[in-house]
Amino acid sequence: MLRTVVAASLLLVPAVHAAEYPDSVVATVSLGGASGPVGVCASPDGGHVYASLEFGLVKSVETGGYTVDGSCYIGSELGGICVTPDGQHLLVCNVEENSVEVIGAGDMQRLATVEVGADPAYIEAVPDGQRVIVTCNLFQLWVVETGGWTVEEVVSVGSSPRGVCALPGGGSACVARSDSYNATFVDLDDYGTADLFTGADTWDVCSSPDGSLLYFTVPPWDMVKAVDAGTGQVVDEVSGVGDEPLDICALPDGQHLYVSSSGTGEVMVLDASQGKVADTVSTGVSPLGICAHPAGTEVYVVDNELGELAVIGGGPSGVETDDDAGGLQLSLAGGNPCAGAVGLELTLPEPAPVTVRLFDIAGRQLRSRRLGPLSAGSHAIDLTVPASGVFICAAEAEGHTALLRLVGLGR
Repeated sequence: MLRTVVAASLLLVPAVHAAEYPDSVVATVSLGGASGPVGVCASPDGGHVYASLEFGLVKSVETGGYTVDGSCYIGSELGGICVTPDGQHLLVCNVEENSVEVIGAGDMQRLATVEVGADPAYIEAVPDGQRVIVTCNLFQLWVVETGGWTVEEVVSVGSSPRGVCALPGGGSACVARSDSYNATFVDLDDYGTADLFTGADTWDVCSSPDGSLLYFTVPPWDMVKAVDAGTGQVVDEVSGVGDEPLDICALPDGQHLYVSSSGTGEVMVLDASQGKVADTVSTGVSPLGICAHPAGTEVYVVDNELGELAVIGGGPSGVETDDDAGGLQLSLAGGNPCAGAVGLELTLPEPAPVTVRLFDIAGRQLRSRRLGPLSAGSHAIDLTVPASGVFICAAEAEGHTALLRLVGLGR
């Protein structure tokens, strides 16, 4: 099995029987006809998604209403895109001009151009916020310092580097390679490198949330491989991952992986703990770039042929109850994601005292309030979401529990 570790403390959260992952297309956003979107990234607060288009545009999509609310015209062929950890800057690969373009995320204005190697393809911000790493043909990983937007280092990583991921903590990175049975592990402190034997030509890579595992797409074999980041050993393989799986991302809980299958027009959902395909979601014709909402409530994929952004949702952001809640209901008065003070609506089938508890995603109880006894019917309850992240609100009455999963965007 793919050995992503799920914290045992999750078992402290009341059982949730609805889908635990985004599993259907809830919205599509037109990015402009035959615009050829290739890359996508989400802002750290989840409020925006940014797409890079082959034909010279970067577009901003507001996730509250799934509408395009800004664009930046570069004028030449673009590739991968990422956002800095503070959410202030977008970095996009300018394939035609062999550069990285720096764009202000707020006003969508180009701020700087950094010359890098030939054909920059994939790009990612290092978690420390001080560097950005970009792969370039034929053999290079370029490291760009964000303080002055200058090149800090050029690292030889072997032939045909493709996808790149910075591991949690920011001390290392991994590069997938499309014509070698090896990937390359890079130490970002001294820029030393080491080969990781994957046994296949790989295209993209992402890590588990704790950085212990690396997941690679293998387009020639329609496969995803898991490699132990510590030992460099292949620990599992999942076959039948669509046709020509390309880009891959992981949910923050480490439980599910999402893979764009360019040959079938689908996104494949992999259960990391069981090492199998858990679901398939039809998203269009030629899905490419893919990323997850920081809270794991949605997944975003761009379709290169349709010129669209597809939003996959339907899991953690919805109302969830146990199998027999006895008529007890809990809902959110406003939108989800939410921030600060929010209103809940509790419906009781008969008079009863009610206990309302708030848990974080690790199962730690953050708040507890005992109400009533309350009369039968609907009651308004105020609740403060303490920070950004995923939370579970549980209302308990007469031996029954109603659950509501909240996505906080901070105050």
